[in-house]
Amino acid sequence: MDITRNETFGPIMVIMKFKDEQDSLDKVHSSPYGLGSSVFSGDRERGRRVALKLRTGMANVNDFGVNYICQALPFGGVGISGFGRFAGPEGLRALCVEKAFTEDRFPFVKTPIPPIVDYPIQDTEKGYQFTQQIVAFAYSDSWWASIKAGLRLGKLSM
Repeated sequence: MDITRNETFGPIMVIMKFKDEQDSLDKVHSSPYGLGSSVFSGDRERGRRVALKLRTGMANVNDFGVNYICQALPFGGVGISGFGRFAGPEGLRALCVEKAFTEDRFPFVKTPIPPIVDYPIQDTEKGYQFTQQIVAFAYSDSWWASIKAGLRLGKLSM
């Protein structure tokens, strides 16, 4: 349908036939747009299930625009209908430049890069083994495996 290949603003209600839920999702997802959507169904669970599978920025079940009225909800689309949100906490975050920041909590505890993996890396094989042992030390399934990895780390560090 031509209307599925154009971004429309309305309210406009498009009524299309479909064979089953998957066919309806395929038809919707064939469009490059995805601002808002509504699913009308006499079966509330089915409507919810379909609405949650839609690739749209907003979805309503048995309503066409409550998300426009409720300013605490994020507003925005996906695909070529836009990126980002306005309104709600998500909209405020979209206007921020988030930054990860860390610092040593205790001045006497340092977290330097171990020389074996610091650039320029002198021995890549040894550096690779070292990083494997770091992972084994931190994520092993048993204490014994962690202890063995810790001992191998000590050997590699010498």
